[in-house]
Amino acid sequence: MRLWVPLADELGHGYLGRLCSGNMLNQAQLARGFGVCIDAMNKSQTRRALLDRVLSELQMDRAAWVRQHSLVPASMLLGRWRGGQLGLSRFGHEQHVARSFVTASVARMCRDCVAGDRERIGFSYWRRTHQLRGVTWCIKHHRPLSQVVDHCAFETSPHALCADAADLPEREVRPALECEVLRKYSAVLRRFLTEASSPAELSWGG
Repeated sequence: MRLWVPLADELGHGYLGRLCSGNMLNQAQLARGFGVCIDAMNKSQTRRALLDRVLSELQMDRAAWVRQHSLVPASMLLGRWRGGQLGLSRFGHEQHVARSFVTASVARMCRDCVAGDRERIGFSYWRRTHQLRGVTWCIKHHRPLSQVVDHCAFETSPHALCADAADLPEREVRPALECEVLRKYSAVLRRFLTEASSPAELSWGG
């Protein structure tokens, strides 16, 4: 089995899809290839078992996975967190690991990032910062993102879906780029993606 280290800001769901495509296997076959017994497991359980095996190979714990390769650190600001539950105060908690696989049916990419990735490393990958709720532009290239409406999009590469992706209207994104409040909102979400060490209380995030 071929295994790669996840890239910085790579969405975990897309990373597992990249592992599958790189090994030319589906998730169940990949799990078996890594020696996981998936008999009597449903799709969700198989994915979790595969993740645990991959994390073991990468010597990465669940908390690091959630912090570095999911939208959970940023989404904690956008939903209610109930204090007083000690287990939920750690990103490695089962609930947060499960949430790390929750993705919208809309997958977003930056065409400039896709082209740059292919030139620099030979392939493209899904970035967390392109999936942030309400952030419709690429922070690096200051251009509108493109999107594909497909809940299975993260199982393939952004480059493979470029032809099917629709560019978000610049007339709608440009005012957001010029709005100081929205730029600060984006900066706060991105800061949580890179710096959050534990779930935040809603009152603190507010």
